[in-house]
Formats: sequence, C-alpha cells, structure tokens
Amino acid sequence: MKKLTLILAALTLAIVTAYVASSRYKVNANASSASSSTAEATSASTSLDIKIKVIEANLAQYDDDPETHRKLALALVERAEATGDAADYDRASNELDRATTLEPSLTAQLSSTRAALLLSRHRFGQARAMAEEGLAKWSDDTEFLSIAGDAARETGDLAGAERHYTKLVKLAPEKPSSWTRLSSLEEARGNLGAAVKLMERAINASYPRPMSAAGLAWSRTILGEIEAKRGNLGEARKQYMWALNKVPDYPLAVEFMADLDVWEGRHAAAEAGYRKVLQRKSDPKIQLNLARLLERRGERDEAASLRAGALRYYEKVVAGGNEGFLRPLAALDLEAGRYTRAAELAARDMALRPTAESRALYQSVLRAAANNAAVQPVKESGAVAVNK
Repeated sequence: MKKLTLILAALTLAIVTAYVASSRYKVNANASSASSSTAEATSASTSLDIKIKVIEANLAQYDDDPETHRKLALALVERAEATGDAADYDRASNELDRATTLEPSLTAQLSSTRAALLLSRHRFGQARAMAEEGLAKWSDDTEFLSIAGDAARETGDLAGAERHYTKLVKLAPEKPSSWTRLSSLEEARGNLGAAVKLMERAINASYPRPMSAAGLAWSRTILGEIEAKRGNLGEARKQYMWALNKVPDYPLAVEFMADLDVWEGRHAAAEAGYRKVLQRKSDPKIQLNLARLLERRGERDEAASLRAGALRYYEKVVAGGNEGFLRPLAALDLEAGRYTRAAELAARDMALRPTAESRALYQSVLRAAANNAAVQPVKESGAVAVNK
C-alpha cells in the first residue's frame, strides 16, 4: 500500500506539472504583454477590476457601442483566467451576444473574441471550428490563426497546429508570440533543442524594438524550463536568474527556480521560493509543491492544510464551470483514492483534450480503482458508469 501511495503521489505531481506546462503557452503566448502565472492573480485581478469598472461606466452612457461591449468581454475573460472564476466567462459571453446584436454583420474582431473565449474555457473543438470558419472569410487574420493553432495543439493535432503556426510566422514574424507558439509545438513533439532555438528567436523577434520587461522575463523563464527538461540545469538556472534580474521576484521564475532546487536537493531554498510566491497569491499548484516538501520532514499538519486549500480551490472553480482545472482535480482525487470522481473528471478532460496525457490519466485511475471495482470504463460519449 505504501508503494502504491508513493507511485500515485509521483504520478499526480507529473500530471499537474504536465498540465501547467501545456497551459502556460495559451495564457502567455503573447510574451510582450502576458501575465505570468496564477501567483500574480491578486494584482492582476485588482487592476482588471478597475479596468472593468471603467468600461462599465462607459457602457452606462453608450450602451449601443458594440466595440465597448467587446472590450468588456475581453477584460472579463482576462479576469476569469487570473482568478479561475467561470462566472466572468458567462458574463463575457453575454457581452458578446449584445455586441453581435448591435453589429449583425459580425466583424472579424467579434468573431475572434468569441473564439478566444471558447479557447480560454477549454472548449477546444468549438474554438477551433469558429477560428477556422473565420479563416475561411479572413484568411490572413493572425488572431484566428493563433486560436486555431492553439486549439489544435491542445487536442493533440500537432500537424494541424503546425499548419496554422507556420502561416502565422510568415504573416507576423516580428511578433514574439508567433515564435513562442512554434516553440511550444516542438516542445510537445519532444524536440527540445529546436524548442530552445525558437524561444531564442522569439526573444529577438521584435528587434530593434525592445521587448517589455515582463515579456522578456516570461520568455527567459520558459527558455529555462525547456533547458531543465533537456537536463541542462545550470543553463536553466542562468535563464531564471536572467528573468529575475529583469523583473525582481518575478513569480514564474521564482516558482521554477524552486522546482529546480527540489530536483537538486536544495529543499530549504525550494521552500523559501514557494513561500515567497504564496505570499502574493494562494496558488493551488504551489501549495501542493510546498505540502510535499513539508511531508518529507514530517510537518503533516501544515501540509494537510495546504492540500485542503488546493482541493477547495480546484473544486470551487470546476463546480463554477471552469473546465481548465479538470485534470489537476482528477489527479488530486486519484492520489487521495477518490476513484469514482477522479474517473468522472478525467473522462471529461479526455473528451475536451483527447491526447496521450489525458488518456494516460484516465487509465491510471482505472488501474488504481481495479481492486475495489468502483469505476467502469467510460464510453466514447464521456459518461461514467459507477457500480453501486
């Protein structure tokens, strides 16, 4: 039993890490202006609260302006990504409905904003279909190309993603985000050397115009993470330090540096890094990382409190309709032996993203549950049968 528990804990860590690695490109692909991580959500959501109030005040006077409704929808999506609150997605959808009513011809901007909302909600099939429908009308629209490529990559269609990203790079080679997307594609294929070269290309793409400090810090941090995957831990640390020199206490760099400290056995330094990030925001993934460190030295009470906090967060956002957190919640349930709910969540995630990773998680749940026969395999519809 102890061996099984250790295996499940390691599997959970791998699943959550892989989930975050895939998600960060969607949120941060525009490296010149992206937010860095969940850990920045407090300051990000506060500034977005102000931005949303300003737009709402404008709408109070000019409710018949479709562009203002679209801008409000964009701000609501940003806040939903920062906080995990799916209610903002619903509001954003309503604002786009209102804008479409006011602008029946449905401009490219309105259509791409709706597709971006679907992508953010992890409705990848719908997002891709809408983006590719937009490309049939506006073939050189870079927003549609980005969304279609991102949705294809998230669902495991790497050839489809490459087709859209290649055209995107041809149309917008000066945008760092064009190259970071290609880098993420090569990383997904396991071509880490090529991924590094493309991230370096992204950093230099906007020359002679300098990239923003936050964009450069994000790019250096992601470059460091790829180097770590290659086993180049010294180079990874160098990139993280570069990012922290550009933006002191940059949360994503602090987090990845702490991960590196764990791998190298510097547990005290890793704990300090995780706690520094948690001072800014209660990030569930980092709570779990810190909990595992504390459990190693027997501090089970604080570790249990951190685990409970992470579980509450994931349960809250998934119950609110945010399907972006299905996989980490399923992984936590698997580790805790809640096999029936783990299977239900993993099946929903697999329906959204039929990739090797999602199928591996679901199969792991089934194997772990085999002894108590609690869960039966799902059908293609995604339904889960539960034995009474």
